[in-house]
Amino acid sequence: MFTITMGVSNFLIDVDCFLDAIEFLEELEEDLGFMLSDEHATIVLNEQYAACECVANGNCWI
Repeated sequence: MFTITMGVSNFLIDVDCFLDAIEFLEELEEDLGFMLSDEHATIVLNEQYAACECVANGNCWI
C-alpha cells in the first residue's frame, strides 16, 4: 500500500488492486476493439479497484 495525498485528504492505495484494475481495463478495451472514453474508463477502473479491494482486504464499500 502507498499513500496519495490530495489536498488535506490521504488515500491508501493497494498497488496490486490498482495494477489489476489497469490490466482489466486494457484487456476490456482490447476485447472491445476500441478505447473507452475517459469517463467510462474511470468508471471501469473505480469499479474494478473496489471489487479487488473488497475481495483482497475485506474493505467493501460498494
